[in-house]
Amino acid sequence: MLSLPKTAAAGITAATFALSLAVPAIAANVYEVDGSGTRGGTPSKPKAAKLSAEFTVATDNDSAGALIPEVISTYSFAIEGGKLDKRVLAKLSKCKVSAEGADQDDAQCPKSSIVGKGQLSAAVGTPGALIQKPSFFCTLPFNIYNTGKDIALFIRATTKVCPTAVTQWIKQTTTQKGRTVVTSFTTPENLQLVVPPSLYASVTQANFTLSPKYAKIKGKKTSATQSIGCSDKKRDVAVTFTTRTGQKTTVKKTVAC
Repeated sequence: MLSLPKTAAAGITAATFALSLAVPAIAANVYEVDGSGTRGGTPSKPKAAKLSAEFTVATDNDSAGALIPEVISTYSFAIEGGKLDKRVLAKLSKCKVSAEGADQDDAQCPKSSIVGKGQLSAAVGTPGALIQKPSFFCTLPFNIYNTGKDIALFIRATTKVCPTAVTQWIKQTTTQKGRTVVTSFTTPENLQLVVPPSLYASVTQANFTLSPKYAKIKGKKTSATQSIGCSDKKRDVAVTFTTRTGQKTTVKKTVAC
């Protein structure tokens, strides 16, 4: 989990306090969303698929992306024409996720249980303040693991790419709504509020990709990630962002299906 030495915490807290004295009023977040996926397929004849999504976050008074945006607590990704087949997940290599509050590690996970990868960037400080690179900025790579019933991502970052070392599980909830696969997660509090009362980690950019992994279902080789087509041949990729203050915003990008 997030690890911050006492000396570093004291120094960062003091710096954050100094910065907060000149913080402007927090502006509204502005989001950009994109995505892609394997084309074709139908619900009855799905195709093995690679499914990707990405987004950026800025503020509406900062076109250059130099200010820390408001902190997002919950994310929900909806990819039309995609499917996560949980029958396949149940037969694939699995990872047992560490319990909340326990030592956060993915060392127990076989590499074969990885079903995707991604990376996110986060600015550390007070929302509305200037982003301080590289001292108060994190680049957080993560793996997406099969848990047997769903998926979960594990973030691992050293102090070379972040002011603090980060090792953290984030469980996801994935559902199928017609021809759209929806996966959602809430960021743990210790990754939102790094040092109380005013040192936050605010995500500015993220991307992830789920890749095909196969198992036999009723004697047929089947991928866990599938393309099942879109009724209008256009794929809607939508991300719903919910901030700590409860502001919910959905941003959509339409791409080829």
